[in-house]
Amino acid sequence: MHLQTMMLGGVAIVVATGGPDGRPALTRGWGPQYDESKATLTLAVTAPAGSPTLANLEWNGAIAVTVSEPLTYRTVQMKGVVEHVEAPSEDTRARARQHLDRFVADVAQLGIAHGADRLFHGDLRSVSFVVEELYEQTPGQNAGRKLK
Repeated sequence: MHLQTMMLGGVAIVVATGGPDGRPALTRGWGPQYDESKATLTLAVTAPAGSPTLANLEWNGAIAVTVSEPLTYRTVQMKGVVEHVEAPSEDTRARARQHLDRFVADVAQLGIAHGADRLFHGDLRSVSFVVEELYEQTPGQNAGRKLK
């Protein structure tokens, strides 16, 4: 599986973190960049100031990111500990918006012609982490199989 190629499409990205009480926080991710040589994922994460996601990232940095192709439902999950959380650069914001456009185009092919862009919120943080665990999550007999 070539994650770099997968990230170029209109993938749906769900970002999960956990707090000290064990309660999960879920949000969206945008504009992913996967560096295969370093096994590093960098993406824009919707995480406004005061949000549980941002608090969790500051607390322990544990993150799980699920990336799914809307047209095929090919899905992978990556886990790791965040190394950097920072304000997004203009390049990161542009990459996130380009990804949003690809996502909206892909889900339109599934009959969702309006509203998918409402999933995008501009209060983003740039997040980078080394992918320590990688799992196949495409529905079927291999779902849950560890890839890395």
